[in-house]
This record gives sequence, C-alpha cells and structure tokens, in this order.
Amino acid sequence: MVTNVTGLPKFANEDWVAMLFGFEKVKVDPATGVKQVYIYRDEAGVPTGSAIVGMVSVEQALRAQRDCDGQALYGAVAMHVRVVARKPTGSSSAGPALPRGWQKFRDAASGRDYYFEAR
Repeated sequence: MVTNVTGLPKFANEDWVAMLFGFEKVKVDPATGVKQVYIYRDEAGVPTGSAIVGMVSVEQALRAQRDCDGQALYGAVAMHVRVVARKPTGSSSAGPALPRGWQKFRDAASGRDYYFEAR
C-alpha cells in the first residue's frame, strides 16, 4: 500500500520522510534494502514537496493519512496524505506508476531513483 504525500518542505529527503512516517512503518524494498520513499524532483533535481511512500500495511497507510493529512510543517503549506491502491505492474521492483507527465532517472553515483515533472 502506498501513500501519496504533497505539501512537504522543500528540504525533505527520503530519510526525512521515512522518519516523519516512522522508519518501522515504511516498507523496505527486498531487492535493494532501501526504504520505499520516492521524492518527486524538478528538472534540476530539487525536491518539489511531493512524494510516494510505501507503507508496510494498509492499517499503517490509513493511520498516516489520518494523523498527517492537513498538518502544516515548519510553516509550510499543509500536507495532504492520501492512500493509493497500487495495482501490480508485473515487476515487484517497478515501484508505483508515475503520474502523467512525470519521468524517472537513476543517479549513477548513489543508485537512487529520482522523479521529476517534464514540462
């Protein structure tokens, strides 16, 4: 189960988002051992304030939505958290389907996937 999060502070990175939701509640990719937090970034690689977070259970995803939706962080715009049902894409490591107009690239140095809105 995944949650779609908007309204995050611009400084939020993958570890910060995992800490926000609780490290033990965020799902770990079994192939890479990395927490399933996907930060959307613009063309320059700067976080946009949106993310997709894989949660370990439906209950944890619903709890995150209930507890975090509408909360303002550091004077930023209020966060919006929505549980999103994810349909299997045929590959367990494929991650969530990207919204229309978004693209993914993999940083060669870190091996992390980054996402940005193509304009």
